Amino acid sequence: MLPYTVLLLTLSLGLAVARPKHAFLHQHKRTLTPDNTCGNIVAGNNKGYTCDPSDFWGGGCCSQYGYCGNSPVYCGTGCQSAFGVCDSGVSFSSVTTTNLRPLITFTGVATPLSTTLVSTTFSTLSTSTSLSSTSSSTSSTTSSTSTTSTSTSSTTLPTTTSSTSTTTTSTTSSSTAVASQTSATPSSNTGGGSAKAVQSGCLWVVPDSNSASFTHTLEFDFTQLTEFPSGNLTISNYDVGAGTAPHSQKYTPAQVAISEGTLQLKVPGGQNTSPIHGSEVQTAFQDILYGSVRTTVQVSDIGGTCHGMFYYKDDNQETDIEILTADLSSGAHYTNQPNTPGQMSTTATHPLPANATVVMHEHRLDWLPGQTVYYLDGVQTKVLTSNVPSDPGSWLWNNWSNGDPKWSAGPPEADSILKIEKIVMYFNRTGSAGSCGA
Repeated sequence: MLPYTVLLLTLSLGLAVARPKHAFLHQHKRTLTPDNTCGNIVAGNNKGYTCDPSDFWGGGCCSQYGYCGNSPVYCGTGCQSAFGVCDSGVSFSSVTTTNLRPLITFTGVATPLSTTLVSTTFSTLSTSTSLSSTSSSTSSTTSSTSTTSTSTSSTTLPTTTSSTSTTTTSTTSSSTAVASQTSATPSSNTGGGSAKAVQSGCLWVVPDSNSASFTHTLEFDFTQLTEFPSGNLTISNYDVGAGTAPHSQKYTPAQVAISEGTLQLKVPGGQNTSPIHGSEVQTAFQDILYGSVRTTVQVSDIGGTCHGMFYYKDDNQETDIEILTADLSSGAHYTNQPNTPGQMSTTATHPLPANATVVMHEHRLDWLPGQTVYYLDGVQTKVLTSNVPSDPGSWLWNNWSNGDPKWSAGPPEADSILKIEKIVMYFNRTGSAGSCGA
């Protein structure tokens, strides 16, 4: 109701003209800037797009970082007057931010995100499955493994409208099945977690991340699910070459299950010949550009695998949280992969809780323009400002081994299972404006 309240107030004072209907805004927006970038520098990337001063949702000022917005960080120092208004900006804004780096929201027409679910039970390593899967991702590795990816970013604006604030906690019938896996029921998180974002107009504002705002939100609560949420997540099914590691890998749907209130990603024990089977799920869309993603997990106590929670477009556009089960004392590994091939990555570590293998803990990654910020149980641990990705891509979660003694080690002698209790996501998409496009 906020935009209409502001509009009625300004109209009553005779200070504003009624803004166009949303459909007109989107048509006009695409004539100016199709993705909320502007100018010729940084995010503008010599595209020369101009911000629309009449666009309530995007903003009329072109910041020094190449994004359109309304607040002082867009309209003040460094504002590009050739590509929008500056100084005063516009008289209203749906979100106030004190961040020194502009955090973008994308405009366009929203894509409805389906919540159709796929039933899951687990299968053995040799059992075939007809689960819907994807081959357009990669393993999250910092060892020297070779990877092929066909992940692409979408810039097409769909034509349907829908709000994308979705909590995936219900189940529906399906004919696709996976098999069962037995494991001890994990304990609930006793370490706390991040505060949820606050809805402001059509945006979701993350208060403890310099008021970063996002157009989309999804929540997967696996304590309430008995089937895989295939409308928004996909299960990977592809091969990864060995490179210089002892073994090649294969991600298969057979190693993914929902069991005992968790999404379980397994590397079966006892494998000693290539490819080593592992597991991976990823978002069904590949156009995420910045987000705050929180994953509540219980780490495996079986050594010889790497647990990954990460954003990925290609090997030079990737940011990771990784945990090595053969060396839990090394902590959580935070990495921005090198933006330029052959260069060094940017890394940091943070100790894991002593009970990480028996209790759920929340690992959070905020990918923002110019920085990646990491949290454990709602407490900020590290900030990286080099090699920060800037292209749209996918979010992935995996568990894998290639026998590399310098990274994953293994393969594991017994089943190594990463248990995920909940995933909460706030994010932007380049091909959809979420509820801001409604």
